Amino acid sequence: LLEHKSWDDRNLPLQILRYQSRIWESYAKAKSEEAKNKSEEAKNRRHEKLPYVIPLVFYHGRRRWAHPLSIAGMMDRKMPEVLTRFTPNSECILCDLGSYESDELSQDVVSWALLSALAISRSEPASLDRLHKVLAALPKDHPLLAPLLRYIVLTMDVDMDVLERIGRDARPQDWEIAMGTIAEKWQRTYLAEGRVETILRLLTRRFGILPSSARRYVSEASMQDLDAWTDALLDAKSVDEVFAATARD
Repeated sequence: LLEHKSWDDRNLPLQILRYQSRIWESYAKAKSEEAKNKSEEAKNRRHEKLPYVIPLVFYHGRRRWAHPLSIAGMMDRKMPEVLTRFTPNSECILCDLGSYESDELSQDVVSWALLSALAISRSEPASLDRLHKVLAALPKDHPLLAPLLRYIVLTMDVDMDVLERIGRDARPQDWEIAMGTIAEKWQRTYLAEGRVETILRLLTRRFGILPSSARRYVSEASMQDLDAWTDALLDAKSVDEVFAATARD
């Protein structure tokens, strides 16, 4: 189980426990479904054991981690020993990226680039020399380049002109393609977000305050659905009629 944190979250053990529970529940459910197709003899055998789930947390906050890494650590230190049997003893493995030298993060080039991006994203000021190395590390046309660039832009305090200069120098072979892909995705995202806000505003104006379920439904819709609802808004007499436009298509 991999998790990453950019701030020292005191409730991390609770979050990890929820993740582990969901994994075990999904595993148990899948095994139950498999058992339906097995013979009676197989069904009567001992139940499958749950798998081990080992939580590894990559931390890249600006200060040292100072909180417990287990549920037991969050409990009262004076808890009677007799109560320890009722306390989950799962513990997280914390990897504080800020405590490692750059060349210690990984020997794998791709893993090193991704972990380094996490490590420098919270540094002040941004390490431009290390950023250059991160961008240059990934092989040409690597599928993780675009997500890596989006992460850098969203999390690092780097001027876009500076990033452009570093990127062109680090990746002259595919910089234009990578940035073009990102620009296209951002354009589609911002266009969809603008359309969502417009439709929500019009729905509210015509039919009153919307329930949270309706707002969520609109927020998760495709561009095709948003287009259909925009047309339906002209004649529909209720929110349900607007949404029904996509059911008819």
